[in-house]
Amino acid sequence: MSNSLLQGTNDLPGLAALFGIPKSELRALTQLATSELASGAVDLAIETLTVLTELDPFFVPAWTLLSDAHRRKGNDELAEVYREFAEGIEE
Repeated sequence: MSNSLLQGTNDLPGLAALFGIPKSELRALTQLATSELASGAVDLAIETLTVLTELDPFFVPAWTLLSDAHRRKGNDELAEVYREFAEGIEE
């Protein structure tokens, strides 16, 4: 087991890296989710962001937006968990 695995650093590959999905595609999905949130399609944004976090669990913008989306739905506890997770990745 590598030292980075033990330390939980964010340089571990997600599914996106394993399957060769470029970061530009992840950013495009983030923009889509942002547009969905802006248009009031919160449930759709949550679905998009869930896929995004599965593709790359270390992509902080997705977790931050997922937190915002759940806060808009009134799921404040879940929003806080996602926000704290995003902050943990950044450390």
